[in-house]
Amino acid sequence: MAGARFGAVLADAEYGKVADFRQKLSEQGLTWAVGILPTQTVYPADVMIAPAMKVAE
Repeated sequence: MAGARFGAVLADAEYGKVADFRQKLSEQGLTWAVGILPTQTVYPADVMIAPAMKVAE
């Protein structure tokens, strides 16, 4: 719709589990809220996740 304005993007957990989808919404400057699965791990934006250390056999 030409000239239409929207306040926020809302999505269910199927979209919420897709990190790339959430990232693209943020990159476009959109306000968004998505559902997440109860098993989904969530970290603060400033967390750096390191690869798991290899255990010697």
